[in-house]
Amino acid sequence: MMLSFELPFTILPLLRFTSSRKKMRSYKNHIA
Repeated sequence: MMLSFELPFTILPLLRFTSSRKKMRSYKNHIA
């Protein structure tokens, strides 16, 4: 139960980090 509340707080920063072109360069994730 507790994990279901914690999961968005770990997923959202990860998605924000991996969608940053400055940090990830050619490994940046795309919309599609």
